Amino acid sequence: MSKINKSKAMAALIRSFFNGFTAGTIDARCPSALLKERIEEKDVKQIMLDQYDTIFSRFFDIAFYTLSLLTFPDAETQRQQIGKAMKNGLSYTELLKIACGSEENYDIMVEEYKYHFTYLLQGRLSNVQQHLRDYTRGDEWEEVDTSRAISAVVRTAVRAYIRGLQTISPKQAFIRPATVYGLLLSDLLLLLHEAPMPALPEEGDLDTLFLSVCKTPENYHTMMDEMNRVYYEAIENEGMAFHNEGN
Repeated sequence: MSKINKSKAMAALIRSFFNGFTAGTIDARCPSALLKERIEEKDVKQIMLDQYDTIFSRFFDIAFYTLSLLTFPDAETQRQQIGKAMKNGLSYTELLKIACGSEENYDIMVEEYKYHFTYLLQGRLSNVQQHLRDYTRGDEWEEVDTSRAISAVVRTAVRAYIRGLQTISPKQAFIRPATVYGLLLSDLLLLLHEAPMPALPEEGDLDTLFLSVCKTPENYHTMMDEMNRVYYEAIENEGMAFHNEGN
């Protein structure tokens, strides 16, 4: 089974939360593609200012579980450790340290959180090149299974996007698949590559595009399975629906 550096996976996961949440709030505010194209830096900055007091709790609600995917080797161990931690009345900080697995990894999480939140308060999103250059490096020998890293990043991105939608439109929010695909292409590029790809395929369907970014059919199927799992949960448990992309 292939492996990936844990700090690299953590950095991609945390960026995926902020970009997903921001994209969700933008989609909820912009009922048409034309309005979405008019979003400016000041609008992104205002979104973060509006959520300043609640963004960390939203991050915790999603990332506590997904960070633990990177720490515990299998689902059973993860369930046991999370269950034990939740029963002990620990603070957010203590719980996140458990999810991160060590003080060093917790410090990496804090640095990445501050980095991306600061960018968004300036009205900007970090691009792929900036992220790959600047993300916080940890122990180069600490690795996680690639499949668990992909699942963690995909779940974080899609859940954060949905939470952003619900923050603006709590009664009825519509998922825009095109937005989610764009988020996942960016997030998986950061997770699975060491540098921006010279060029993505100009021709072919969406599957071809994702296969280029995912590198292997196995990675691609892991991504699709997790994305569809999160969609199913959101539709069944939260009443979410898909936006008609023709509108």
